[in-house]
Amino acid sequence: MAQARQLQDACDAQTFAPLKPAKFESKVTGVEWVGADDQNVFVVTLQNRIWRSKDGGSSFVDITDRFNSSIKGEEPIAIVHVMAHKTNPGQTIFVGAGRYMWVSKDNGETLTAVKNSFSGAHATLRVNRLQPDWVLVHAKRPDCHSLDDYQIRCPSDLFVSKTAFVDLKLENLTAASGGKIAGFVDYDWGNEACGKIGGAAECIKLGISNDTVFATMYEKAGDWDSSWDPDVHFVRSDDYFRSIKSKVQCGNQFELMGSSIYLAVSNKCPVEPAS
Repeated sequence: MAQARQLQDACDAQTFAPLKPAKFESKVTGVEWVGADDQNVFVVTLQNRIWRSKDGGSSFVDITDRFNSSIKGEEPIAIVHVMAHKTNPGQTIFVGAGRYMWVSKDNGETLTAVKNSFSGAHATLRVNRLQPDWVLVHAKRPDCHSLDDYQIRCPSDLFVSKTAFVDLKLENLTAASGGKIAGFVDYDWGNEACGKIGGAAECIKLGISNDTVFATMYEKAGDWDSSWDPDVHFVRSDDYFRSIKSKVQCGNQFELMGSSIYLAVSNKCPVEPAS
């Protein structure tokens, strides 16, 4: 208890400025604060408008028309995610619900539209915490529809971009595998296993490179057809699945905690998974 009091006494007092009320045209569905100074704030509303504040939320401007004009109204604008670069102020990715994403070098003042083969509404992005320009994108294929009975098991691809905040140029890792992988189920950067405070030295100690990716996948089209599936396997690759360094048969779900990987295996597995 004495240690706890000493830690509390050592904390610096924090002061917080109250936010001014802000009124939007419809219900707020998402808020994203970007940048180290917390001055840039993006708000997405129910009517698919996107508002930006440059003064920490004191005032907002509707910037939806910037997105519309950048794609000449090709599809309705609906921003589903905003992602800011960890170390370069201003560099931002905006993920649309349709085929478009946008990159900006100045927090949305100017926008570059990037058209993809997949829908952003069915995609997730993860930044490499030691290489903040690198992003993995997991996306359901275009022939998937949100009302499909088996939407949960729609085929998905995994993509990588090492220039995500510049041009979002994506490489399809399903294609890069040369037929070894038919689809991806889950994914994460390998260096997440180095511990949240572990840096490059800890990764080297564990034999993990910045290019290491963990994933669950299946090898033949149509193999993934149940929630705990013996045809889904856990794999590790250090070269974006051009080769597979290790594989755990029937490894369906994984969680990275600290420097440990917790793996759940289907009880229908025809072989005993290697420990």
